[in-house]
Amino acid sequence: IKRKLLLETIAFVGAAGARQQDPVGILGFTDKVVINIPARCGLNNFHYLLRNTFDFFETNNHHKFRKTDFFAGFDSLRRVYDKPCFVPVISDFIGFEKIIRSPLFRLVKSRHELIFIFLDDPLEFARNSGWGYLKVEDIETGRSSVVSRRKIRKSDLDLRRQRKALRQELKRM
Repeated sequence: IKRKLLLETIAFVGAAGARQQDPVGILGFTDKVVINIPARCGLNNFHYLLRNTFDFFETNNHHKFRKTDFFAGFDSLRRVYDKPCFVPVISDFIGFEKIIRSPLFRLVKSRHELIFIFLDDPLEFARNSGWGYLKVEDIETGRSSVVSRRKIRKSDLDLRRQRKALRQELKRM
C-alpha cells in the first residue's frame, strides 16, 4: 500500500509541475540512489518519469533494500541539482531525526525549497486493534515476523508521537 501511495503522490506532484511547464525530475533513494531522472519540462517527460518509476517498483518488488539513508539522498541532491529548485521529499520519515540538525540538511534547505509529504498507510494503524498476534513484513528489509497486537499498538503510538513532533519541528523551519 505504501508503494501505491508513493506512486500516487509522485503522480499528483508531477502532474501539477508538468501542467505549469515546470521542470520535473525524480531522485529516488533507499540506502543509495536507485532512480535519478533529470528534471525536464513537459507532459511527455512526466509520463516517462512516471512510467520508469512504476517499472522500477514492478521489477524490484521483491528486492530487499536496507533502511532509508537520508544522508545519501540529500548528498546526491546537493551534488546533482546545482540550481535552486522545489523539492518535495516524500517518505514515512522513519529515522529522519538523525539528519535534521546536520550541516548537510541545513545546506540543502538553504539552497532548495523543501516540502515534506508524509506517507502514512491508514490500514497500518487500523489493523492493530483487537487481540492476538499479527504477521508483519518490513517494507524495507522484506523480513516477516509475528508480533503481539499489544506491542504493535504501543510502538504505533510512539511512532505517531515521533511523527507529530517531527512535523512540528519541520513547520518551525
